[in-house]
Amino acid sequence: MAGIRVNRDNSEIIAYNEPGIPVYIQEGHLSDSVNFHFLCHWHEDMEFIYIADGTMDYFVNGKSISLKTGEMILVNSGRLHYGYSDHKQDCRYYCVVLHPSLITANKKLHERYIAPVINNRVPDYFLFSEDDEITQLLLKIYHAKTGLSPSFELDVISLFQTLWIQLYRRLLPSFQTTEETADADLLAQRQMVSYIYQNYSAAITLEDIAASGKVCRSKCCQIFKKYMGQSPMDFVNSYRLECSQQLLERTSLSITDICLACGFNHPSYFTKQFRLKYQCTPKEYRKT
Repeated sequence: MAGIRVNRDNSEIIAYNEPGIPVYIQEGHLSDSVNFHFLCHWHEDMEFIYIADGTMDYFVNGKSISLKTGEMILVNSGRLHYGYSDHKQDCRYYCVVLHPSLITANKKLHERYIAPVINNRVPDYFLFSEDDEITQLLLKIYHAKTGLSPSFELDVISLFQTLWIQLYRRLLPSFQTTEETADADLLAQRQMVSYIYQNYSAAITLEDIAASGKVCRSKCCQIFKKYMGQSPMDFVNSYRLECSQQLLERTSLSITDICLACGFNHPSYFTKQFRLKYQCTPKEYRKT
């Protein structure tokens, strides 16, 4: 089935390069995503996106950032994010996803050096230029994987620790002047988005979405407008259509079966919504 797989805490299940080792390193193209738009998700891992060629817009916790060749964004742990291009312009990028547990399993060291960087008082994302030392360390991590180093994982961990030291030192002044505050709206948003990802194939109401985030209907709509720029039900339909597009590409299921599998009750309504989003019918899309 198409869509995002999630853990019990509703975070995305990362398909690491090797199961059991929390490292994901891959070159990608924005055109590989559905409609030049990755699905919104979150996870505990730190996500680095380096723009090798082209441009990409990146959404993090309700903010959009424009990235160009040579720039890198680091998305902090637990933040909602996705890359996209409204103008459908392609972009070649390096994606590196690393879990903070790679740095240390020691509880005291984690509390002292890891937790302050990933908690809610620290920025949701960080931007780095091509000549920044942190960017150069990230590129070394990427090339450690692509260069087929015999000690690839150890090389990655060593470089990640060095990168973390640089990041920690830059953020040290903010640790001493800011108090930690949890953002209840962002927590609710993550829960509601994850609920949709897990239940999009069934009937979903506004009440269901609001209940999953433990908020009222009006608050639910306010949160989606603030962080996603659309209503909850518009988001549901957009996700269903993206899943249907994947099934049209990757399976031989009939259009009626895809319609029902993605939560649409009537093929005619599905076709109408698909045409509005992709300027063609599901049948026409499959042929092309």
